[in-house]
Amino acid sequence: MKIFINCMKCLEQFGVPNINFIEAEICDDGIYKTTCNHGHETVTFLQQDKFEVLFDMGAMALIDGYPREAVSSFAASLERFYEFCIKVFLLKRKISMNKFIDTWKLVSNQSERQLGAFYFLYLDILDKIPKSIDKKQIEFRNKVIHKGYIPKYDEVIKYADCVLKYMYDILKELRCFCHEEMQQITLNELTNMNKEFIKDGQITTKISTMCIATIINLAASDECFAKKSFTEAIEDMKEYYLKFYSK
Repeated sequence: MKIFINCMKCLEQFGVPNINFIEAEICDDGIYKTTCNHGHETVTFLQQDKFEVLFDMGAMALIDGYPREAVSSFAASLERFYEFCIKVFLLKRKISMNKFIDTWKLVSNQSERQLGAFYFLYLDILDKIPKSIDKKQIEFRNKVIHKGYIPKYDEVIKYADCVLKYMYDILKELRCFCHEEMQQITLNELTNMNKEFIKDGQITTKISTMCIATIINLAASDECFAKKSFTEAIEDMKEYYLKFYSK
């Protein structure tokens, strides 16, 4: 899948946006180095967290008729969501991200241990027993990912809706108790992206940031979290699908 990038140098030079968007393949680090049709070379940082992008990729796969691939992306989104929450909780406890990075290496390939870390940090910070994904949906996910099961469309809808509601509920809690830490995570990610372009203490190239509307939108209001089922979200996505993404 590809994402549309707008050239900010065109806006600066001509005073109007370049309607010929650049198509860039969606990448892991969120850093997009592109060249527009006027020859401007630009660097753009995508502000959305990885779990937001992965969930959108799952929705796009389902729209395009790939239900098994959709489940894989939704499951990956949930795992990266746990990682995001762990970072938020640790920031709440004033733990440095450098220490987090070194400790994360010990569990980076062990999803069950990551889930355990999430559960107990949730208990510590929010002082209540954490919610968990419905057992039937966990079994469904494992059947698809580990046993090669080819799911039906309606089964994927149910799984995606379960995951989406689960993340929405937790994000609403985080917005109440850890709002500043959530914002800090985004700032930290942008700072880390900048490091590649710093030499002798100076940024060597002009960098733009880009924010897109995702199904799970960290910048959205609580009202947006509350009103959408996955069925509603995917219908909305069909409308703005071609505004941000291409095949």
